[in-house]
Amino acid sequence: MNRLKVFIIAPYSDGDTLTPEQRVENVERVERVAIELMDNGLIPFAPHLYHYLQEKFPRTWQFWMDQTLEWIRSCEVVLRLPGETAGGERETKLAEAYVKEFYYTTEELIRERGWKRPGGA
Repeated sequence: MNRLKVFIIAPYSDGDTLTPEQRVENVERVERVAIELMDNGLIPFAPHLYHYLQEKFPRTWQFWMDQTLEWIRSCEVVLRLPGETAGGERETKLAEAYVKEFYYTTEELIRERGWKRPGGA
């Protein structure tokens, strides 16, 4: 069975305007979503996890956007979570050119495309 690759779009830094604490909150939210998708047989890509690289190896917002935009092309589905985000708007616009399926809640995505792993979490 081919497992579905999901690109997660959600607020992170809003172009470096959010505080470090707000960024961590956004990362933790996406971590919870990503593990839920994994537990339901999906393969998520969460660019928010670049947060940990940024902490050790600081780069510009544009640098990370360039990295992220390349991943969109390899995903079959987008999960667009609520919240205003400059990067998310750019990601969404690009994804519309490459990805046919968009979902707006984790529940909807899992119901439509997920599957529970035998013996999974």
